Amino acid sequence: MRHSGHSIGSIGELVGRCKSTISRELSRNRLPSGRYSPSHADGSYMLRRQRLAILEDDEKLGQFVRDRLSEGWMPEQIAGWLKAGNEEGLRPICFETIYGFIYRAGQKSEALWKLLTRGHRIRRPMRARRSRDRTKDRAAIHDRPEAAKTARRQGIGKRI
Repeated sequence: MRHSGHSIGSIGELVGRCKSTISRELSRNRLPSGRYSPSHADGSYMLRRQRLAILEDDEKLGQFVRDRLSEGWMPEQIAGWLKAGNEEGLRPICFETIYGFIYRAGQKSEALWKLLTRGHRIRRPMRARRSRDRTKDRAAIHDRPEAAKTARRQGIGKRI
């Protein structure tokens, strides 16, 4: 469509995408001649998706994370330790990077997920996880019984 003279904005309207998305797609997957090829774009996408994870690329960092996991550390603790700069020569990483590494398809053979406190083989998507910050069957403070308001000691009064 671009080759036939359509503007990026009109292409975006026709395909149902923002014009910045169309522009990024055209510039990212441009051939050396300047033209756009869908088959080249598909191949480029696959190459981008197959790049190594940070912990696979940096062997020293990957080994550090594996060692801490085997010692019982949680990914949040490892990330905090690295962020504090306690390990010389190792770059700080986010705990989500560590979880992504653990649950990456290439790491399934290592079974690093078994080293986690909650050793689940498959990580649930964020939307499927239950919140852990809520008390089960909690009652609001203004719904407490009258006896609790006049009690002189804690623990007096009926539970709701």
